[in-house]
Amino acid sequence: MSIKKGLIIKLAALLPALLICTVVLTSVAFAQSVPLTVNGYVTVNGVAIAGVTVSSAGQTTTTASDGSYTLGLGLAMNSSATITATYLTYSASSSVTQSNQGMQTINLNIVTPPLTPVASFTANATSGFAPMTVKFTDTSTNSPTTWNWSFGDGNYSNQQNPTYTYSAVGTYTVSLNATNTFGSNTSTIVGYITVNPVIAPVASFTTSNGLTNGPVGFTATFLDTSSNSPTSWLWNFGDGNTSTQQNPTHTYSTLGTFDVSLKASNSAGSNTVTKTGYITITPGSSQHVPLVIKGTILFNGAPVSNANVTDSYGDSNTSDVGGNYGVDALANNGSVTVSGSYGIYSSGALSLSSAVSSAQWFIKEIINLVGPYENMFNLNPGWNLIAIPVDNSSLYESTIVNGPWGVDAMSRYNITTDAYTTYYSGAASWKDGPLSYKQGYFVHEGNPVGSVTFNLNGTYIHPYNATVNNNGWNMLGWTANSTISASDVLNETELGSYSGSMISVYNNSTQAFENYYIGDSQDPDFNLTFGEGFFVLSPSAAPVTQLYIG
Repeated sequence: MSIKKGLIIKLAALLPALLICTVVLTSVAFAQSVPLTVNGYVTVNGVAIAGVTVSSAGQTTTTASDGSYTLGLGLAMNSSATITATYLTYSASSSVTQSNQGMQTINLNIVTPPLTPVASFTANATSGFAPMTVKFTDTSTNSPTTWNWSFGDGNYSNQQNPTYTYSAVGTYTVSLNATNTFGSNTSTIVGYITVNPVIAPVASFTTSNGLTNGPVGFTATFLDTSSNSPTSWLWNFGDGNTSTQQNPTHTYSTLGTFDVSLKASNSAGSNTVTKTGYITITPGSSQHVPLVIKGTILFNGAPVSNANVTDSYGDSNTSDVGGNYGVDALANNGSVTVSGSYGIYSSGALSLSSAVSSAQWFIKEIINLVGPYENMFNLNPGWNLIAIPVDNSSLYESTIVNGPWGVDAMSRYNITTDAYTTYYSGAASWKDGPLSYKQGYFVHEGNPVGSVTFNLNGTYIHPYNATVNNNGWNMLGWTANSTISASDVLNETELGSYSGSMISVYNNSTQAFENYYIGDSQDPDFNLTFGEGFFVLSPSAAPVTQLYIG
C-alpha cells in the first residue's frame, strides 16, 4: 500500500495540535481528587482504645475494639491533609500526602495525664440494727469500667452500685477496687459499717398537732415516737377501740377523759407506755374552740430567730433559727389575733376566725416584720465592689456619689459591650432607671482617713433571683440574707458542668481579684457574703440560666 505525499504533509501539520491537546487533557486529570485510604491504629498512653474519633478533610470515623481505623479521603496529587485522633479533651495529629499510592498507614498515640481510676464510695447508712440493708454508691473518678466490692463479711459484688444486707452483728471494713483500661485503684474504709444487735423498743407517743382535747367528734392524730425501731404497734384509745397502725387517727364520740396506751414491739421484746387522762372531750360548740397557730416570722423577708409571738389569749412563744413559731390558743367565738415583734420592730395584728362549730383549728400564718436596712457597708479608701440590697426607685448613681459617704465615683459593667461606664461626682445622673439590687457596682471611696459606713434605706428584696447570661462575664450582687460558697454559686446556676466557669470577687482591702474555678485545687473555694458584688464567667457553651436562692 502506498501513501500519498500530500497526506503525509497534512498529518505532519496536524501533529503539533494533537500533542498540545494531549498535554491539556493530562493536566486536567491530575488536578482532580485521587482516592486515598488511610488506616492504622490509635492508642492512648500506649493502650489501644475503642471509640476514639479520627477525622480529616471532613471525613470522620471511630476506632474499633483493637484501636484500628480506616478513613477514606480524596486528595489532589501532592496535596496534604491532617489526620487527627481525639480522646476526651486530648488529641494527636499527623500529616498525610497524596502521592498516588492508594493506601497509607498512620499510627497515632494520644498522651494524657494518668487516667487510672481513683476509687471512692459512700453508703446511705453506716450503722443500724441487724438485719441491716445498705445501698453503696460508687463515686470513683476517671471512668472505671469494672468494680469489685468487698463487704467485709466474706461476700463480694461486681455491680457498680450494689445493695447488700448484713445479717450478723459486727463492725465491717468495706473496700472497692475500681478498674479501667489504664489500671485499677482500691479504696478501703476500716470499720465503715456497724451492725448493732436489736434492742427492745422504748414506747412513746404524742399527737401530730399537739391537740389532746376538743368537743364530741374530736379526731386525734397519734404519732409514734418510740425508739429502737419497733416493727409492730398496738394502741388502746381508752374508749374500747384499738389500732395496730403506727400512726393512727381516732375520733372520740362520747364525753369524758380517756387514757391512751401504746405497746411497741420488735424481735427483741416489747414495751408499753400509758398516758392517764391524755384525751379530754367537752360538750361542744358552747366551749372554746381548740386552736394551734404555726408559721414563720420574717424580718425584711428573711427568717429570723428569737422573735416574739403572742396571741390575744396570752399565749406566747419565740421563733427558732428557721423563723418557725407555734402558739396554742382557745379561740372564743372562733376568733383570735396574733402579732409578732423583733427588737424595736413589730407587726400588725393578724385576725384569725372560723366557725364556732369547728372541732379544731390548725392555721399556718406568716408574720412579716419590716425594718430599714442600715449600716450595711464598710468602704475602704479606693475601689469597693458592692451590691445594693434594697429596692428604692429614687436610688441613682448620683444619690450615692453625691451623698454624705465620701464616694466620688461609681462604675457598672455592661455585659453587652464588655465595658464599664463610670459616673463621677458632680455629673448628671445616667437617668436610665434606679440601681438594681441584683447588680454589682464599683464605688470609689475618696476618704483617705479610713473605712466609712455606707447607709441605705429601702425595701429589702427576698428571695434572690438573678439572670446569668452566657458567653462572657456577668457582674452581679449578692443580696440574699445568707452566705454561699463560690462552688455552690456555680452549681446553683448549672455552670459547674461547663469547663471555664469561674467566680471572681474583689478584695476591697487588697484592691485585687480572687478567683475560683470548678475543679481547680490551686484556687481555694471562698464565700460570698451579704452586700458583696462578684463576677460570674459563663462559657459560650453554657445556657442562659438563673441564680435563685430562697
